[in-house]
Amino acid sequence: MTERRYSEDAAREILKRASDVQLKESDFSDSHLEQMAQELGISENALVLAKEQYLAEQAQPPTATPVDATADDDLSGLGITPQIRQQYELHRKREFLSHLAVYGVMGIFFFLINLFSSPESWWFFWPMLGWGIGVAIHAINTYVTVLDKDDYEDELIKWHTKRVKRRRKLVDKRRALEE
Repeated sequence: MTERRYSEDAAREILKRASDVQLKESDFSDSHLEQMAQELGISENALVLAKEQYLAEQAQPPTATPVDATADDDLSGLGITPQIRQQYELHRKREFLSHLAVYGVMGIFFFLINLFSSPESWWFFWPMLGWGIGVAIHAINTYVTVLDKDDYEDELIKWHTKRVKRRRKLVDKRRALEE
């Protein structure tokens, strides 16, 4: 007797249905999810992002969104919502302002060194000019345009993953203290 063969799509659909039936009959802990993800070859970062997206969707009532609002957003599947993008933009602006503040403080520092060490020759503006070009590029990249969309998305994902892991550690510490 010949064994029946299934296409990849058919096998995926059958396993998905079997998984759905089994999942409806069970509750899973975080450790169970992590173990299943590991067995399926799903990275820890992808699992963390998927859990955060799921929990965010469960916490918010469903709202109507325009069809084209997320149509071209290829990161929405990773849990990168418009709110998370806004938070990342705020983070980028804070990083720029920090860079600008350091530039200003160092400008004053170089000026004072120049003033007291060799007031006859003004050299402090040369390092400040070079550094200022870097600050200007940082400002353009932060406020005007993203110079490289792929780098921007990679940085967004790294920032979000790091943030999720940091929050997860805090939650784990709180749970450990409560026990």
